[in-house]
Amino acid sequence: LTFHVPKRLVNGYGAIFGLAMIMYGLYLVKAGAAGYAASEWVGPLLQSIHDHYMIAFVLGLVLTLLVQSNLAIIMIMIALAASGLFELEETAMAMFGAQAGTGILTYIFSFHAHGRARQVVATQIAFDAVATVAFVLLFYIEIIGGVPLVLAAARGLSADIGSQAVAVALFFQFGAALLLVLLRNPILDRIRDWFPPSAAEVLSEVQFLHDRAAESPETALILIEKEQYRLLERLPRYIDFVRDSSPGPGKYDPDAYHAAFVHIAGRIGKTLAQVSGHSLNSATSDQLIRVTKLEEQLVALESTVHQLTAQLLQGHDNARATELGGHIMESLDFMILTAIDAFDTQEAGEIDMLEMLTQDRSAMMTKIRHNYFESEGDLSTDDRNFVLDITIMFENAVHTLGRYGRLLRPA
Repeated sequence: LTFHVPKRLVNGYGAIFGLAMIMYGLYLVKAGAAGYAASEWVGPLLQSIHDHYMIAFVLGLVLTLLVQSNLAIIMIMIALAASGLFELEETAMAMFGAQAGTGILTYIFSFHAHGRARQVVATQIAFDAVATVAFVLLFYIEIIGGVPLVLAAARGLSADIGSQAVAVALFFQFGAALLLVLLRNPILDRIRDWFPPSAAEVLSEVQFLHDRAAESPETALILIEKEQYRLLERLPRYIDFVRDSSPGPGKYDPDAYHAAFVHIAGRIGKTLAQVSGHSLNSATSDQLIRVTKLEEQLVALESTVHQLTAQLLQGHDNARATELGGHIMESLDFMILTAIDAFDTQEAGEIDMLEMLTQDRSAMMTKIRHNYFESEGDLSTDDRNFVLDITIMFENAVHTLGRYGRLLRPA
């Protein structure tokens, strides 16, 4: 292991060596605990725990929180039982406490998780809770009511207490898993209701692309264009949120749309890279170049629209600056809607309209800014920066839409 010989087996015998160290550690725990079993103070301590099983439960829970591994605590408890330090009842309750400690650790380490990640966390906590509650109830039914259940079954398998503890651990883990499988539908339904997917997760789902799309380049490019059209159709919703930001069903803020766009654009870029690795004919190569350029313009346009809506959502005290922002937003919305129609219909008239709307307006915007600053001498620095930002972003969006329209026109 030290000299990595042979190197190709390093991971394999490294894992085996680690497992051997765990088993050796358990042997040391067993041997060390056996040395304390005959001590004078051990008898009264064990008698007090025997009379109060919840002490063993709390012991297993606290040790799991410290060690951060319920499996390690369960194995240690088995070793202590085999050494004669614990009875089967205390060992079982300590195992149940270790499982409860795992649920607490899962909650602590995943406190900031959201959406589907939160559902996974809640499922693990549900498993720990169901397992702990069910087997603690069975334990007290067996102890108080005298009904032969888990402990009786373990004792019936072997006379050795160590083997009995192993049997209890196996009954506990597999029984809890079986119980959760039987209760999975109501539990998972509650988890989905309490922890719904985040807005970005809902919007990030692709509708047409799939993992094997790139196996057929022609089909992949068609599917990519469909995804591009979906993303283009979403851009007016950024502006709709600025008009009315009140919450509602199916209504998401621009940040959620932007996060989803980044995810889907990544999928599109990955598929385009896979398609380019194929041996393509001339027509497919031209189509790949066209779709790639459309994707570049779409990414630039979305970034500009997102930044513009973020600026407009901040709000400003100056009514004239806010009014100018509203006019720019409505103009951009009309241009985007025209681009959507041009993409959808591929008609020359729609593309001509888009090209006419996106003619170079740099001189006009410069004149608007100068006139605005001259007429509004009392503008604050923030308002001036706001006007500069939104007018520059509008120019960038117009230029991008112009290039987008030219790419839509057939060669």
